[in-house]
Amino acid sequence: MSLSTLFSINDLINQARGDNITIHQDIDRLVIEMQKLVGYQPKPEIFLKSANNNLSSNVADGVLIFPGGKIPAGHRGAVRDFNLSYTTVAGTVRMVILDASGNIRIDVLRGISASTNGVGETVLEEGEALAVVGQTAGAGIFSVFCSGTIQKVR
Repeated sequence: MSLSTLFSINDLINQARGDNITIHQDIDRLVIEMQKLVGYQPKPEIFLKSANNNLSSNVADGVLIFPGGKIPAGHRGAVRDFNLSYTTVAGTVRMVILDASGNIRIDVLRGISASTNGVGETVLEEGEALAVVGQTAGAGIFSVFCSGTIQKVR
């Protein structure tokens, strides 16, 4: 809870005492402030999740293999857990951030040619999405799972 919210709640209580506002009105206003605050807390989010071993790395460089969902307006995502598991190793892929138009904005991980996992803190702004694209063609088969949090921004 932020200091400004605490001060706001304290102001409401002091105003209620000074103006003789009924306790019910005071509680209603307090509940509304608390609901606003809860809406800004980070929530778990899955950014990429494929079915088991159904993706192929047999594509040219930059070809979209598996796009994630876009971050909604007024939100920000933080990808913390990256997992890409090959069952048949061949070819390479990369994880990228797509802009709101679906164009590659930046590489997050390059040269993935074997099962890879790790933690990080990649931030996705509204309209952006995480995706897997080809890098070097090869008949590899893999699955992907990336998770983290999403939250409203002011």
